[in-house]
Amino acid sequence: MDGGDDGNLIIKKRFVSEAELDERRKRRQEEWEKVRKPEDPEECPEEVYDPRSLYERLQEQKDR
Repeated sequence: MDGGDDGNLIIKKRFVSEAELDERRKRRQEEWEKVRKPEDPEECPEEVYDPRSLYERLQEQKDR
């Protein structure tokens, strides 16, 4: 059954490998180099982690 394979693919996509995280950091650093000003740090700032659910974030936007 193909449906079972699709379910496994969805489950696998929930996990992010270290290599994928490194690739994302590399891309962010490249983008940072394009927009960085001389007074900005050489390392790109880390992404801000928001532990709230998507619903909570969208609700906040709606309330604004």
